[in-house]
Amino acid sequence: DEIEDAINDTHRRVFETLRKPEGIRDGHGFGAFVNMTCAYVAHEFGRKRRETAELGDYPANDDLLREIIRNETVDRVRRTLRSLEKEDKKAAGILRDLFMKDMDKDEVCEQHGVSRDYLRVLVHRALQKFRRKYEDPDDS
Repeated sequence: DEIEDAINDTHRRVFETLRKPEGIRDGHGFGAFVNMTCAYVAHEFGRKRRETAELGDYPANDDLLREIIRNETVDRVRRTLRSLEKEDKKAAGILRDLFMKDMDKDEVCEQHGVSRDYLRVLVHRALQKFRRKYEDPDDS
C-alpha cells in the first residue's frame, strides 16, 4: 500500500509540474527531474515511517499513564510518612500499620497501647498531620 501511495504521489507531482507554465523547460532534463522527484517522495515516506514507528507490546497509553501516576503517588506517600515519622513516630506508625500493613484495628490498639475510642482520635490527628505534609511539596 505504501509503495502504491508513493508511486501515485510521484505521478501527481510530476504531472502538476508539467501543467505549470514554468514547469519543465528542457525535455533532456525530464528523466533527471522524475528521478529526483522519486527520491524526494521516497525520502518523505521513509521519514513518515520512522516518525510513526509502532510502540510494540507496550500497554495502552492510558494504562501506562495510570501506572506512572500510581507509582509516583506511592513514592510520595512513602516520603510523606518518613517525613511525618521524624516529627511524630506514633502517628506515622499508626498510619503505616492501618493503611500500609493493613492490620486489624484491635491489633493496632494492642501494639500502640491505646483503646479503640482513642485510636479513632489518634488516626484523625495523624491524618491531619499527614495531609498537611502531603500537600506541602517542600516538606516531604
